[in-house]
Amino acid sequence: MAKPRVRLNYARLDGVVAHLEHLGVPPDTEDPVPINLSDAVLGSLNLVTVAINHQTTPVHGVALRGEIFGKPRRGWDYLRECWIQALQNNEAIADPENLARFTEKQLDSILLGSPIDGPKRRVELLRDIGVKMLRNGWRHIDDLYESAEGYLVRKDGQGILQGLAQFDAYADPLQKKSYYFLALQKNGGLWVYKDPMNLGPPVNYHETRFLVRLGCIEILDKKLLAKLRKGERVTEKDDYEIRSAARTAIIYFADALGKTPSEIHYMNWNIARNCCTRENAHCHECGDSCTLPERYQLGSHGGQRCTFADICPSKDVPEKPFDPYCEGIIWH
Repeated sequence: MAKPRVRLNYARLDGVVAHLEHLGVPPDTEDPVPINLSDAVLGSLNLVTVAINHQTTPVHGVALRGEIFGKPRRGWDYLRECWIQALQNNEAIADPENLARFTEKQLDSILLGSPIDGPKRRVELLRDIGVKMLRNGWRHIDDLYESAEGYLVRKDGQGILQGLAQFDAYADPLQKKSYYFLALQKNGGLWVYKDPMNLGPPVNYHETRFLVRLGCIEILDKKLLAKLRKGERVTEKDDYEIRSAARTAIIYFADALGKTPSEIHYMNWNIARNCCTRENAHCHECGDSCTLPERYQLGSHGGQRCTFADICPSKDVPEKPFDPYCEGIIWH
């Protein structure tokens, strides 16, 4: 029997639980952004932006960034706010008919000329959504919610999660994009689920890096660990094993703390992308440029360093692991 290459360290998981029991876990909310859109169009906004929200700040390649609404933004924030601006100017952009014939030129225009990695594939994902929505007779994604009667999973296969899985962008076996889209719909007050226990965590690449550095996920294969430390390409199998472990860890934290997986994810994601970055982890100090939202500035962050600095085994490790780099994967 093959030895495991990736495993959870439950002693480390329990240490994080104890740390968070003292600090508390903030509610899962998005940063406020001026939005003047109807609820139906907000749903379309969430659907299309999450569909193409993968590797916006990749280990290798172009990092999406620019200025929008008078502020510098990067990654997901820039992507989402560019689409907000575009839809406020023309709500029809996200109609199924238009998505079905979406072009790279349109995407470039929406992103205000800022380059994004793999634009062709992202456009293909948007077209796929448009084509399949038309095939189903859906004008807005609210039609899926109504046909599922608010259930994420149904025995007859007609639940919201099951409906989303027909889209190529949402076909991840670990359902990262589906869970994130559903969290946005819930947190925005757009949808209420009759079976919220089926809403899992949307595991993000920043989050996998964070949990590996915290020691919650152990990489037992030395060659794989070396690849993560050097930012080298890993296989899809490697990527799946690490993300699967991260998902289990998040659910473990949620169960132990009486929180939702989404709340744990939002906290991990915000801390990882602001304080536990690839090249500049804030183990000893954050500095004036730290962009961690105030609600996540817990514990040691009051002294201007990472919230988890006191319990992180990677604190003084010079060559910290990166997140898995797997070219072509659209689930991160």
